[in-house]
Amino acid sequence: MSLVLLAIATGVVAGWIRGGDLARVAGARVHGWPLLALGLGARLLVGALGPVNAAPLVACAIVGLLVVALRNAHLVGVPIIVIGMTANLSVLLLNGTMPVDPDALVAAGLVDRADVDTVEVTGARHRMDDDARLRFLADVIPVPGFRRVVSFGDLVMLVGVADAVANQMCRRRRSRPLPPGGDAVLLSISPPIPGPPGLELDLRVVDRDEPWEPALPRPFQTRSATPAQDWGMAPSP
Repeated sequence: MSLVLLAIATGVVAGWIRGGDLARVAGARVHGWPLLALGLGARLLVGALGPVNAAPLVACAIVGLLVVALRNAHLVGVPIIVIGMTANLSVLLLNGTMPVDPDALVAAGLVDRADVDTVEVTGARHRMDDDARLRFLADVIPVPGFRRVVSFGDLVMLVGVADAVANQMCRRRRSRPLPPGGDAVLLSISPPIPGPPGLELDLRVVDRDEPWEPALPRPFQTRSATPAQDWGMAPSP
């Protein structure tokens, strides 16, 4: 959990450097909030209590979070999270539980070298043996400062979380879509004046990829009366 908070903080700092606003993160459209809450709750429960035979619960939690991520793949950074979760889920399904490298446990400061052969790993993990599959994707990366051992998929997900937070802080509001059927947009109409030329239309060609806003109507056009007009003579006093 501490690494996730670090990733979020990194994303916030990166967003501020780019001129983003943290309030925009709250306005992001995230689909599947209930499933997201259940998946995160299950992972936190396993991490806190370390129950026996927790692999099925962790696998279900990852699948639920993966479904939520796929539904929100339109958000920048979320596809990176999908890659990390897919890597972790693959290792978990092929091995039953997540293999943990004993040497990584020692490097992270979790156990002493003398006790590495007798240490027991709880939760959805087991000590790596020669039969482990996808060993390079297992928990083999020590993080001494946090006393953690993580996988390559975990690092990818952390990068995705930081990227998603930073980009949501810097996202722009959607521009109003152009009407279908052409690029010429009527921006303003001048009010008619007596006689010709009638209406004056202000047509402009705009790029569909660029945001646009309708122009304000132009001020009323006035003309001074003269003794003779195109449509007749002015009455004599």
